[in-house]
Amino acid sequence: RMAANARTVITDLFNAYMRDTGLLPPRQQQRIAEGDEDGNGGTARIVCDYIAGMTDRFALKEHRRITGKALNYDDIVARML
Repeated sequence: RMAANARTVITDLFNAYMRDTGLLPPRQQQRIAEGDEDGNGGTARIVCDYIAGMTDRFALKEHRRITGKALNYDDIVARML
């Protein structure tokens, strides 16, 4: 169940950031705008790197903020402790 929740959070975050790069922090938006990476694959790399650097708690918080999905965050966080 935890793995399924983690997969959902990561996939949802990735898709949301790819659809709207304005959801990313200014630094990542700047890298995309400057073309630090090549094409859409470069955007995907920047998004992946950003998500990979998130703590579990931050990823859950971002997921709730961006998607509004009501996963049982308290249970997920309690299991991580």
